[in-house]
Amino acid sequence: MLQIRYITTMTHGWKALLVVIFVACTAQEDPIQYSAALIRYLADQSPGIFDCWIFQLSTDPEQHEAMEELLQTNKLADIPKRLIRSTNPRISIERQPKLLLIFGDYHIAALRELFALVFEPDFKESMKIIVFHQCAEKEIGRILSVFVSAKLFNVILVRTSYLQLHYTNRYRYELVARSDAVDFADLFVDQTANLAGHSLRISFDSVSMETIFSTSKEMFNGRTLEWILRTFEHINGTWEFHKRICREDEREERCFRRKRLFDAKTTFDFVLEPFTYDHVDIITFILSNVYESKIIAYMTSYPNVANPRSLEDLLQAGVVIVTDDADSYGVKIDPRFDRVFKYNPSYGSEMFDPSNTHFAYCGRSREIQFFVDHPKSHDPQTKLSRLIILDRFAIGLVVPFYFIGRRNPLRDRFRQCEIAFQEAGLMDFWSVKFLHQTFGMKYVVRLSDAAGSTGNHLGMDKLGPVCVLWIVGCGLAALVFAGEWGWVLIQIRGRIWV
Repeated sequence: MLQIRYITTMTHGWKALLVVIFVACTAQEDPIQYSAALIRYLADQSPGIFDCWIFQLSTDPEQHEAMEELLQTNKLADIPKRLIRSTNPRISIERQPKLLLIFGDYHIAALRELFALVFEPDFKESMKIIVFHQCAEKEIGRILSVFVSAKLFNVILVRTSYLQLHYTNRYRYELVARSDAVDFADLFVDQTANLAGHSLRISFDSVSMETIFSTSKEMFNGRTLEWILRTFEHINGTWEFHKRICREDEREERCFRRKRLFDAKTTFDFVLEPFTYDHVDIITFILSNVYESKIIAYMTSYPNVANPRSLEDLLQAGVVIVTDDADSYGVKIDPRFDRVFKYNPSYGSEMFDPSNTHFAYCGRSREIQFFVDHPKSHDPQTKLSRLIILDRFAIGLVVPFYFIGRRNPLRDRFRQCEIAFQEAGLMDFWSVKFLHQTFGMKYVVRLSDAAGSTGNHLGMDKLGPVCVLWIVGCGLAALVFAGEWGWVLIQIRGRIWV
């Protein structure tokens, strides 16, 4: 009797356990429905057109069934979709997709095909990717390594058999695995908000007023470096500087690779080398920061001699322009440029010498204006600068864009900080700080000479005519107002008497 009761009790216990397991399994959210809700959330949060691309990596029946189930949900009915099969030889991008869905097997051959898909097309680094799979745990790392090599980090892996999510943190070197329904706001987070001490490599080929770097904490940096370093500090990152100087006899292709490649496989995160574009549409100049590169030179008989306007005028005046870049300003285009432009790789690190009257200096308009305003370059007799800007001899338009690597997620972050620093006046502050540390506190931006004859200040004596006109206008307005008010009073009294 006791034995039968014990068996009956055990039977009811197993039934209860099976019921609990069944309820737990059925309570877990379906991965396809969870993915559909996630895509709907991303589409609602994204501005503009939300294009969704689907890439079918193989013809696996289970993956094909999961893809069909996802695409047939009502939540994705109004989202533009484009199906890409593995047989497509090339992918043309007319409009950047916001989301990429990938289905299929992930064996070695499929991973190579997957790498070609995500690496060769010019996808933006902000594109979000959802990979559906049924792989073992050891194969997940190989899938994620494909996207790391392609520098695409907004990637989430979703298991289709049961809900399980995998994603990486680019700068923390973390692999996160979740088996629950994660809140949508916690997925695809901005990883650039905190780099957690991640080191970024910076390459530069010359030292100018904007890119000069000081290792002493009490010294100063150029304003371009200040912009980059302050942004690094804001996002909790570190940096490494690497100088890449190209020899005069070095091939241009080899020099280009040395400036941009840290080693055989890794590129620099930032290359502080402004590019010179010879053929750029006018729209590019309108929509970007364009600086006209100019030349300043000593003119001993200024202002009696006309401002040089051509290369022949520079040759006749004997002006020599020193540059630290052998390919700058079209030096190799005209052989006569060799008589004017002299290549000196260490020129950028030399200090400005106002006593040297045989050399000219080239740079951006803002940079050379500082040298013109320097007290040492001014003549005490004429109270004018002995350095003049050869504004009639513009040697080209230089667009100072900086290469920050292909698909660098920090690009938008640095762009936002640059705009914020410009609006706050920090760029000008760092420039003036650099000049004060270099030339002393006597350095000022001259607006006028001692007599004030050539100044740009607007004195009170010049405001006299304006004040007279203002007083006369106010008086006439007061007379008209008094006349109208008197006429109104007369009309009112007349009506009362009547």
